[in-house]
Parts: sequence; structure tokens; C-alpha cells
Amino acid sequence: MKKILCALIVLFMGISTLVFAKTEKTINEKNEYGGKTLMVTYSPGDEEYKHGKSKDISYFDSNGKIEKESCYDTNGKVVKCP
Repeated sequence: MKKILCALIVLFMGISTLVFAKTEKTINEKNEYGGKTLMVTYSPGDEEYKHGKSKDISYFDSNGKIEKESCYDTNGKVVKCP
């Protein structure tokens, strides 16, 4: 019985981590600045989402420095990035 309970707890923790985790996706391997463009999407369980952010898009140069950033609120509107 204890083994089943432990297995269920571990399974629940694994599933909740997947459901409530931010996802990072490469949109473009080489953007106008010479680097990658990444989109981070936040889920309702993330602190960023609780503060009104739904996603960030970051444009990096060839050295990995952020050149431009776009932030979106939970309504899909562009907001000022912190």
C-alpha cells in the first residue's frame, strides 16, 4: 500500500511539473540580429502568469545578448517588459 501511495505522489508531482511549467520554443535560428529568437510561454501555475504575463519573445544577437524583447499580457496585448 505504501509503495502505491509513493508511486502516486511521484506521478502527481511529475504531471504537475509538466502542466505548470513554462515552455521555451526557438522561433528562428538566425534572426535579423544574427542570433536566435526564443518564445517563452507561461502557464497558469507560473509566477509570471499570476503577475499577468502570458509570453515573452526575446531576440538575441550572435553573442547571445538580448537585442529586443516583446512581452505580452494574458489578454494578448503587448506590455512593457520589466
